[in-house]
Amino acid sequence: MNTDHEPKNPRRLALALGTLMFTFMSVVSLVIFYTEERRDLADCLLIVGAPFAMAMLAYLVGLYHDPNASD
Repeated sequence: MNTDHEPKNPRRLALALGTLMFTFMSVVSLVIFYTEERRDLADCLLIVGAPFAMAMLAYLVGLYHDPNASD
């Protein structure tokens, strides 16, 4: 079994990670939106912006991360 499997297309991996993170953060934001009673402007901006910010971060990490790079 080959354990040094390197993805053939880092863009595809990055897109998958970004989509996964966006979905997860959207669920978290919906739970917060429906369970929180009092929200101010900062809370609303975080609820709306967090899925996009985390998806972009996961996309960039998936795109540029080199698992073979030395520490």
